[in-house]
Amino acid sequence: MSGNLEPAHGKKDGLTADPEHDSAARLLLDAPVERGDRLLLIEGGCGSLAAHFAPAFRETTSQNSLYRNHVISKALLSRQGQARVCCLLGDIPRAGSAPGLEVNSCDVIIFRLHRGVAFANSALIEAFRLLRMGGSFWVAGHNQEGIKSFAKRAEAHFGNMALVRIKASCRLFHFVKKSDMPVLSVEDPHYFETVPLEIELPGFGKLNYVSKPGIFSYRATDAGTAVMAKFFPDCRGRDVMDLGCGSGVLSLSAFKFGAKSVLAVDVNVVATACTDLNFQIQKVPGKTLCTNLTEGIEADFDIVLTNPPFHCGSVTDYSFPGRILDSILPRLRIGGSAYVVANQFLDYAAQGKRRFRTVDLLAREHGYCIYRMTR
Repeated sequence: MSGNLEPAHGKKDGLTADPEHDSAARLLLDAPVERGDRLLLIEGGCGSLAAHFAPAFRETTSQNSLYRNHVISKALLSRQGQARVCCLLGDIPRAGSAPGLEVNSCDVIIFRLHRGVAFANSALIEAFRLLRMGGSFWVAGHNQEGIKSFAKRAEAHFGNMALVRIKASCRLFHFVKKSDMPVLSVEDPHYFETVPLEIELPGFGKLNYVSKPGIFSYRATDAGTAVMAKFFPDCRGRDVMDLGCGSGVLSLSAFKFGAKSVLAVDVNVVATACTDLNFQIQKVPGKTLCTNLTEGIEADFDIVLTNPPFHCGSVTDYSFPGRILDSILPRLRIGGSAYVVANQFLDYAAQGKRRFRTVDLLAREHGYCIYRMTR
């Protein structure tokens, strides 16, 4: 997986913090949150939490890093006339990252825990900084998502903890900021800092790029991407789309192989921001777009590159190959090809043959298959 394309993972349409389908979000809805001046929701999801709690606050900010959650949240809040809610598409909020979000500025922060220690610890650190003295931090998550270990770290950081409720293998915790400095700081995961990586491109040697926590395979180049590099298509004079771009390594590679233009697409704004940074560092004229699959894209392409995800956590989404290929096909010019990195147990070949004129297996290495699908 080079990036994020939002496969389903036990929550309807890949939504997070959706109380209708998410037990942890339902626990948050029942939290006895006190009234206040400013509320912040970290990864606020589909908007239900913001709609529920916003009337008790003068101003509410609901942050999402996933494009689809952001769009659905904005639509829901608009329908309900929640004009005092600011929907923010971006990374974990930090002081100064949005109007009104400053150190000691929030009365209440609500966090639907996500997987990933670097992400969770950074959300904890920033929440403490943003909360005013006496402010409340409410967190809910599933046992399998690490809510119990997160609560221990948060208790050490805040110096207090209240387990409010347990239901359906989910837990709701409440913490209060009682001091200017953390009692025992959690380890800083350097979430906002870039990580230097490299990939070997045949005929070009090593290509340097950067990634960061919050993007798939930020510690080392993904094995599937490395296999793709060995069989990279000739992009000379071609218009290329990198679907699920992640840090943008395939986009950078496309320019090395002569691409005329590259559009890097990802559902996660953290990924598109990192790809933008790589374009700037390498001084290439790539463009990025944060959207779900190819939603809103009207341009046509000669080549589509994709190393798509197939699961989130332990749940494999067997419907995703068909959905991503359906999104790619209308964006390919006649005679154009999609180059797909796939785990070999997924039926991309069968799904491709139903949609494309030809499907060729270019390689099978390290559990990955590289397919060329031509329209």
